[in-house]
Amino acid sequence: MHVANTFALMVATAGTKRLLTLVMVSAILQWLLGVVWYGVLLRRSWMKLAGFAPGERPQNRALSMGVSLVACIVLSFVLAPIVGWAGTFAGGAEIASVCWLGLIAPPLYMQHIFERRRVNLFAINAGYWLLAMALGGGVPGAFETLSIPKTVTSIVPPAQITLTWSNRRPHSGFGDLPALLLCRTSV
Repeated sequence: MHVANTFALMVATAGTKRLLTLVMVSAILQWLLGVVWYGVLLRRSWMKLAGFAPGERPQNRALSMGVSLVACIVLSFVLAPIVGWAGTFAGGAEIASVCWLGLIAPPLYMQHIFERRRVNLFAINAGYWLLAMALGGGVPGAFETLSIPKTVTSIVPPAQITLTWSNRRPHSGFGDLPALLLCRTSV
């Protein structure tokens, strides 16, 4: 039930034009970073380590680029509610980097180990995903994509509300997001 409620909150929040714009901007920036990272900066190293022959071009290039853009959109869409309270680009990038450390790097490293790939390839791929996550978190984080509900701000002015982590359930209209609790910082 928690997954359904969280997904419903994400869909409802993403319905705002502002958030959809930020998701698209961060996804396009991630995609462009990938084009530069894999296609320009580290192309030769990446192609050699990934097993491509010199001069070989990947098949279905347009399809690959389209799928990677869709993946960046999905990543940005899911990341936006997580970093929406950050308030700054650096804050959003920091939260996204922690997500990278816990959610992207470990399975990526395990995949490289089991596929017996070189650590250099892991460094190239992990470096891209770290920067992509930082961009994907920084853009929506800079614009505070999640706003405090009006029912809460009518009781406590926005300047007196902060976000804190708690294992208690919130009672402020956020449904079943058990990690979030709005609280007063002063009277």
